[in-house]
Amino acid sequence: MQDKTDYDYYIFDAFFDIEEMNKILKIDPSKFTIIYPSFILTDENQFDNSRLIGLLWTSQHYNINLRDFVGLIFTPNKIKKLILTSKFFHLRPEDTDETCYFLGPHIEQRVVDNSFDFKKEEGKKLLFISLGTIFGKDLDFYHQCIEAFRDSEEYQVIMSVGKFVDIEQTFKDIPKNFTIYNYVP
Repeated sequence: MQDKTDYDYYIFDAFFDIEEMNKILKIDPSKFTIIYPSFILTDENQFDNSRLIGLLWTSQHYNINLRDFVGLIFTPNKIKKLILTSKFFHLRPEDTDETCYFLGPHIEQRVVDNSFDFKKEEGKKLLFISLGTIFGKDLDFYHQCIEAFRDSEEYQVIMSVGKFVDIEQTFKDIPKNFTIYNYVP
C-alpha cells in the first residue's frame, strides 16, 4: 500500500536525485526541500565510483537516469536547500542563493568514549585521523593510515573511525603509537 498523504514538504538529503525519481513518484516539485551539510556546497572532490553501482541498477530498473550526487550538488535548481550550519560559518556563502536557508548545526546525541586520553606523548607530533560521518566507513583508508605510520617514532596517532566501525573486529594489529576510538571528544 502506498502512502497517499499530501504533505506540506518532502525533505530529502543532498545525495538523493529527487528530480529524476519524481518521474516515478509524481510529487509537486514546489514541496521539495533538500538538506545539505555545509561542506557539500563547498567541495567538488567527493567522487566515489562505488555509488554508481546502485545508481545504475535503479536507473535501469525504473527506466530513469539518476545522476551521481556530485552532479546533483553542482547543477543549479530552484529546490529549497536547508544548510546545516550558520551563514557565518559557511565557507563560501557567496555561492548560495535565495533557495538556501541556514539552520545552524545538526547535533546528534552521541556516546562519548570516557577512556579518551588527552595526554600527548613528550617529543612526538600528534596526528589526528578522521573521515567524519559520511565517509567514515572507508576501512581501506584507515588500514593504509596504520601502515603509513606504523610504529613511527615521530608520530602519536589518534584515529576516530565513527559509530559504524567495530574497532575490535576491524583492527587486529594496532601499533603501539596508535589509539583508535569511535569518537574523539
